[in-house]
Formats: sequence, C-alpha cells, structure tokens
Amino acid sequence: MEKHIVNVLLDFALTVTQSNSKMHIIFTTSDSLFLDWITQRIKSTYLELLVVGDLSREEANKYFLHVVNNNPQPSKETKEILSSMDFGIVYKMTGGRMFFIVDYINQVNRSGYFDDPRPIYILKNEYSRMLSDSSEEAKTYGEWETLTVCRLLLDSPLGYISYIGLVKKLGLGVVKEMLERNLIQY
Repeated sequence: MEKHIVNVLLDFALTVTQSNSKMHIIFTTSDSLFLDWITQRIKSTYLELLVVGDLSREEANKYFLHVVNNNPQPSKETKEILSSMDFGIVYKMTGGRMFFIVDYINQVNRSGYFDDPRPIYILKNEYSRMLSDSSEEAKTYGEWETLTVCRLLLDSPLGYISYIGLVKKLGLGVVKEMLERNLIQY
C-alpha cells in the first residue's frame, strides 16, 4: 500500500474516533509486527492494543528478532548473543506471548540471564506452569468457553470483564482453571 494512502486512512481513523467521536475503529491482523508498525504512526494516547492468542513459534521468533534489533537498550554484544541463541529457550519461557518476549529482552538486558527463567520476574508464573501438569489439555473448558471470553472482552466498553459476571456465565471451575493457565488475569 502506498505511504500516502496509509496516512490518509490513519488520518481518517483519528478524525472519526477522536475529533468527531463518531465511532471506534478496530484493526485486526495476523502480522506479529503490526503492533510496532501501527505504534510508529499513531500516538499511544489514541491507541489501545489488544492481542488475543499467542504467536506461533515462527512468528514469535520473527517478533523476537525484530524487538532485539530495534530495542535501543541492549548493547551490541547483548543483541548478538540474543540473536544467536537457541530460540527454543525463549519460546519455552514466553509461550509466544509478545508482552513476555519484550519483557524477557528487557530483563536479560538488565540481569544478564539468558537461559534460566527463575530470576526473571514476569516469567516465574510461566516457569511454574511449564513444570506442572497444566500443559495438558484443559479439563473444564474448551473452544466455546475460550471464544466466549474473547467475545466478552472485545464487546466490553471498559476493556475487562468482571470476575463475578464471568463466573455466572461460565462457572467457577472454568474460571479458576482459566486463571491457573493464565488464559485470563485477575
């Protein structure tokens, strides 16, 4: 798409959402680098990002390398180490979650740990999950319940769902297991 056309589209989106308050515009994509692309073009005060699902291993690897190469914080040496390391370690620790990938890179830059997830704060819960039996298939919920949570989040004007409302909709056992598996956060 030509740069001019993209700018016209984004100007239109900004005008109808912010200046005129007429509607919300939702961009959806399967491109893992779209978040970086869109945040370079729209101020973060006008943009709310919602990522549903985890990246595949291949997408996560591309995203990881993109963040490593474009992150100004790590030294050249740290970037070289991160770029050449076995991505399987990173993927096991982050599960393909973009937020965790960025946090992994930032914490590695600060702490120097590359392959031990225990000292990395945000990954402690994920590390515990990897060691537990929760990597098995969910026992109390399936595709319908997962999609219901996604629909409720997307339809929520506040960007979150009440715990009680979700328990009423899906049942306490389902919500507890979703929390244990980090599908939802409380």
